[in-house]
Amino acid sequence: MKKFQSILNKLFLGIYLVFMVICSYFFITEKLIFNDILWSILIWLILGVGLYLTRNKNCKFSNKIFIPLLIGAIFIYLFALVLNIKEPFSDYLTFYDNAKYFALHNIYSNPQYISVYPHLNGYIITVGYLMKILTTRYKVTILLNIIAIFIGGFIIYKIFKMDNNKNLSKIGVILWLYSPLNYVFIYASIPICFFQTFLLLSIYGLKKLETLKEAKKVYLMSIILGIIIGIANLYRPIMIVFLIAFGIYLLLTFQNIKALKMGLICFILMFIPYTLINKVNNLIVSKLSGYEVSSLPGWNIYVGSQGEDGSWQIATSEVFEKYYYAPDFTVQKFHRECLKEGIINYQNRNFKENLIFLKNKWAFLVRGMPELNVYIFNHFTQNEKQSVSDTIKWLTIIWCSICLAQAIAIMIKKAKNLGFNLFLALLVIGITLAHLLMEVNPRYFIPVYVPLLIMGLNNYEKKEEKNEKLGKKNN
Repeated sequence: MKKFQSILNKLFLGIYLVFMVICSYFFITEKLIFNDILWSILIWLILGVGLYLTRNKNCKFSNKIFIPLLIGAIFIYLFALVLNIKEPFSDYLTFYDNAKYFALHNIYSNPQYISVYPHLNGYIITVGYLMKILTTRYKVTILLNIIAIFIGGFIIYKIFKMDNNKNLSKIGVILWLYSPLNYVFIYASIPICFFQTFLLLSIYGLKKLETLKEAKKVYLMSIILGIIIGIANLYRPIMIVFLIAFGIYLLLTFQNIKALKMGLICFILMFIPYTLINKVNNLIVSKLSGYEVSSLPGWNIYVGSQGEDGSWQIATSEVFEKYYYAPDFTVQKFHRECLKEGIINYQNRNFKENLIFLKNKWAFLVRGMPELNVYIFNHFTQNEKQSVSDTIKWLTIIWCSICLAQAIAIMIKKAKNLGFNLFLALLVIGITLAHLLMEVNPRYFIPVYVPLLIMGLNNYEKKEEKNEKLGKKNN
């Protein structure tokens, strides 16, 4: 069995490295980012030097550096609260309007729309209830996003503190807080910051689970982790990927039948609360909207099947309006008909054309982040200075490139003992592939940088992890 698992691990390692090289290729070949080979070579040379420096085991990150950087981050984020912010638009306006209306009237401003997208409910109700306490001004959403980001930083600190590596904990917090993705998207009234925080908490919970030895504690932690995963799913409905990644991770690392049985029980104990929370969410949406919610994401599949890259197009509005405003509208019928349209789109292409189409979706998902980051920042802050836009763009490029490069390096460095990095790698692939089935937007790729950042930080560790895998317990 161990030999078979070793072969599977090596196979997965190869798949992961190819996967990440493709992601990196899509990222650095975007014509709006690098318009010639020289820039591509330069950025990777810089990253190469950075990777070499991480080999210095005596590298220290003292409080004299950490505390000023932490205070600086606090001021930078709080500065967002005093800026003159422009009103939200598109999806951002949908989230904000419904949250504001819910705070005032305990119901959605557009019940039918929310019934079609029940995953919007988690953010709307969370922000709506907090607006009841605070105020319905837009800056409340910015404040809540800032709080979520700093909680995420604390969780990163705790993740690496588990390995008794305070140096790495502090580096992780600073890299997280100074992420241009995090800073820009605090202005946007969407649940990205919330989701990332709960995704980090889920990773911390699983890492904590691996350190437990008593069966009762393991099972209790599994239930708690299932609740956390369920809550995370309310903000972005892709946490089934987390469970699948855990299941594969378990199969690739268990040491004996007893450990496998224990792992399967953990999986079930996570899955049950995850499922119940989703059912409760759907019941709440059905009650507040007056429409029975569908579990079929037909619309997202349709949008992800059309055009050249599966992104939203103006033409998709015609299909939306056709079924959304139908006299006999039901949520189930809406998604069912949209799913049929999506299947037809795929059937109208041959196998090769569908492969090219999926490649285009993947490329659009990965490469559009710098431009989107600039667009979001310029809209909400009303920035018109090209120098500021270029700074945001290049900070985003460098930060994302470092995450991608470091996440490749760590898997090569620890090829013989992947440890918890194996799970994180599975999560990276799972989140990416899951979005290729749906509508793609560069902002959907942001959560991928959570496991990528943690994997990249592992390049700095001084020694091998001491924590045992879940499959090694009760050996």
